[in-house]
Amino acid sequence: MWKQLKRVSIPVFTGNKRNYQSWKAAFLACIDQAPAKKEYKLLQLIQYVEGEALQVTENLGHSAVAYDAAKDRLERKYGGQRRQITLNMEELENFKPMREGFAKDIEKFADLLDIAVVNLKEAGRFEELKNGSLYNKLQRKMTESMLSRYHRWIFESGKIESVECLREWILQEAEFQTIASETIHGLSANTSSNSQRNYKGNRRDGFRTFFGESQNEEYTRNRDSIKHLCKCCNSHHGVWRQCPRSRACNLGGCKEVHNRLLHRDKQSFSEPKVPVRTESKTKQNYATEEKEDTAAPTEGESKDRTMIGRDRKSNFVTPRTVPVILKNGNRTINVNALLDDASMKTYINADVATELGLQGQVQKVTISVLNDNVETFETMPVEVRLQSHNGQTDAKIVAFTTNHVTGSLQPVDWKQHAWKWEHLAGIKFPNLGQRPTVDMLIGLDYPDLHYSYRDIRGKPGEPIARQMPLGWKWIRDPNSEQEQTLFNRTYFARGQENQNDLDNIVRKFWKSKMSKHQAKTYF
Repeated sequence: MWKQLKRVSIPVFTGNKRNYQSWKAAFLACIDQAPAKKEYKLLQLIQYVEGEALQVTENLGHSAVAYDAAKDRLERKYGGQRRQITLNMEELENFKPMREGFAKDIEKFADLLDIAVVNLKEAGRFEELKNGSLYNKLQRKMTESMLSRYHRWIFESGKIESVECLREWILQEAEFQTIASETIHGLSANTSSNSQRNYKGNRRDGFRTFFGESQNEEYTRNRDSIKHLCKCCNSHHGVWRQCPRSRACNLGGCKEVHNRLLHRDKQSFSEPKVPVRTESKTKQNYATEEKEDTAAPTEGESKDRTMIGRDRKSNFVTPRTVPVILKNGNRTINVNALLDDASMKTYINADVATELGLQGQVQKVTISVLNDNVETFETMPVEVRLQSHNGQTDAKIVAFTTNHVTGSLQPVDWKQHAWKWEHLAGIKFPNLGQRPTVDMLIGLDYPDLHYSYRDIRGKPGEPIARQMPLGWKWIRDPNSEQEQTLFNRTYFARGQENQNDLDNIVRKFWKSKMSKHQAKTYF
């Protein structure tokens, strides 16, 4: 019966340390334990190694002693339990953080963790399986919701935190996530959202779809053939010139090859005899230098105008950012806050809340975004004490945690720009926070913080300083007075008949498309 089994094929080892253990197991089972001489086994060994691994064994000779030495060399350079554990640790460290709702991520992480725990136990390194650095690294690969469920499981089961407990929970979570995914999407790989699309909404088969939606099968099957359809008859017949419908127009003696619907008399394309007007209206803040031909334009010619000017930046109203002090017990941190009248709630970055040691109960919040879409994310309401730098404001507020509440918005240091205007010289603007980003958004749930005590204005167009409960702030771009030189611009003026402008553009577009296709086919 054993003779009917399929023969085991031994892979070729090229020197990749990750593949050594599997190659070694196959070689020992098929060749090393075979009833043959060691000289013959050495020849077989050389046959199944190449590259760097072949250089290790090729100069040892062809004796029985050389066979034992070759195995020892390969084991010393590529094998060993220490090296295998190091490779497993590298795979765990290089593993990207898991994504919410992706069962494949949890399955892969569970497999890597299971292998690492088994290898550490075999090596007798039980200290690393306790609550240490490895345990903390593994927790960083999990999402916030997974981490909260894991700690709740630890609390309810009364277990001690360790790598083995994390492994046990991950294996259960991977099984439950797989059951949920198969129940919703089915067992077929084609219907699984995780297997067909990545987290950016693009299909993994190389066909990128709009908004991550898959096209119908008929369009996907024929998308390559659609590109080669004839522009005249919309069919497949090879060379475009051989199309029976690509004949001369013959309307009014026209010899061009195009559809008769695209025909137009040549005189309609001629330039109007009315002189071209070249006056140009410029903005008031442009200081223009014009160079213009004095000769009157003739029929069929276009008139050019070159303008070199200096333009100011468009007025940009800076967001209302102000540095504040956040306190929680003995912990204090200076951050930059954004006063947003359009928000109904107050938010704070999750990393700032963690640094202050703020805690709360995790909640799911549903918000409406563009295009009637709804997004749900997890947040945690936390209570923190908010103070101004001048000491006039001290209040307890409740903020919701989130990641990057203002994106990459950066505050402006008003002290570096106040000297530019006389009416702002005596105002003491507060120092910016420790971080170069805006980490807090104060909404209309605290309207008293948006109140304006007084405004200090200068000349029209100059910045305005506003005193608020949280301190002084600035309105308007601090670099608004800087000018920049524009590129040289050349304008081409050309007249057309007003009544047929759209018709001319469409006809010229079709002629251009057909001429390009004709040139490609001929080439």
